[in-house]
Amino acid sequence: SGLVALALVGCQPGQAAQAAAAPDRAATPDEVGGTVPATQDAPPRAALPVKAPVPDFSLQRQDGQPVTLARMRGQVWLASFIFTRCTTICPLISEKLKKLEQRSLREAGALKLVSISVDPDHDTPEVLSAYGKKFGVDFDRWQFWTGERAQVQKLVTDGFKQLIIPAPSAPGGPPDILHGGALVLVDQAGKVRASYESHEVELDLLLKDVRSLL
Repeated sequence: SGLVALALVGCQPGQAAQAAAAPDRAATPDEVGGTVPATQDAPPRAALPVKAPVPDFSLQRQDGQPVTLARMRGQVWLASFIFTRCTTICPLISEKLKKLEQRSLREAGALKLVSISVDPDHDTPEVLSAYGKKFGVDFDRWQFWTGERAQVQKLVTDGFKQLIIPAPSAPGGPPDILHGGALVLVDQAGKVRASYESHEVELDLLLKDVRSLL
């Protein structure tokens, strides 16, 4: 039946305490259709199933260079969903990805990380480059993508089954965008193989799955 939409996360400043207590508001495995359960002592897992193909796309990286599905073929990559004006969950996701970047360098060096902006009208390549530098990103291993809103919407909602829903924000404040908080693993053929709650306890299982694809 393929993937279904994951739980949404919001980025209103008033949600900070709630986000810290339950940073991902993740759906249950039944709701997600294949999300790895949060357990450190899981038994050995069967080979990862093929969930769905990623649709063709044409976006821009943080350095302004084009990125397409064809350019990503042959690489194992992990997609996440953020926007730079988010003040709560997105920085937490990026911090977790920074930990994953450091661990994967030792344990799964060929893995590529990708953060896709769900606020592409604001998040230009220049804005994303500055955001990545704030986290000390190695852009050879961790890319940030933006582009035309329709292209982003198609990739995120049709390809990764993650909803993007603008929400009311405080007057004069940054926008609030409800969006999926999953990490989605894509193989060398451009097929979605697994999705994970973006919580640190998942990293061991995630890295095992990555190594099974490399």
